[in-house]
Amino acid sequence: MMYNIVNTIVKYLIPITNFLLALFAFYFTFSKFRNEKANITLRYTNIIRETLVDRESDSLPDVYWQDKYRLIVPIVITNNSSKPISIYSFFINNTYEFNMYTKVGGDYTTTTKTNISKSKGITHISNSPVNQTKDFLDHKNTLIPVFTLDAYGSRAGVLMFHYDSSLRKDNKLIVKTSRKDFTFDIGIEKWITSVIQTDYERPQLD
Repeated sequence: MMYNIVNTIVKYLIPITNFLLALFAFYFTFSKFRNEKANITLRYTNIIRETLVDRESDSLPDVYWQDKYRLIVPIVITNNSSKPISIYSFFINNTYEFNMYTKVGGDYTTTTKTNISKSKGITHISNSPVNQTKDFLDHKNTLIPVFTLDAYGSRAGVLMFHYDSSLRKDNKLIVKTSRKDFTFDIGIEKWITSVIQTDYERPQLD
């Protein structure tokens, strides 16, 4: 009688044990796959604004004299994977690129109200207040690719895009990486246009 009971227990215990072992193995395999899967998140840390910046020369605020607008995008980018990931470049709408070759200027000033006016070739200065928006970009606070995010690591910084036609529609920020491309919505919340008038004229292309 006892022998039959033991045989019955063993008969059912072995398949149950094997099933539980297989279940645990699947769980750990799936967890490892999920943790190693390419996964980044991106958070905007301030208002995203498009500016038609002051322009005084070919090099102020940067060398892209042919483009009117600058988009300043402050972000925190986080790697949610247990494997490192390298960031190669950023795109707006797969058209405008921020990469290792982008030349960032230092002082991006946009004057929205000025006390300087010109009339018949004469410059007039009044006592009225001056309103300006300033962004200072350098290699310390810009996220210039290529850079690598360690496992579960983060980087904070600023992206800068330049273009000649204002972005008024829904836009996408594409991040190209060593493992896959990621796409995020990007909402422009403010548009600022410079009112400053200088003697600078954009060079004409041949």
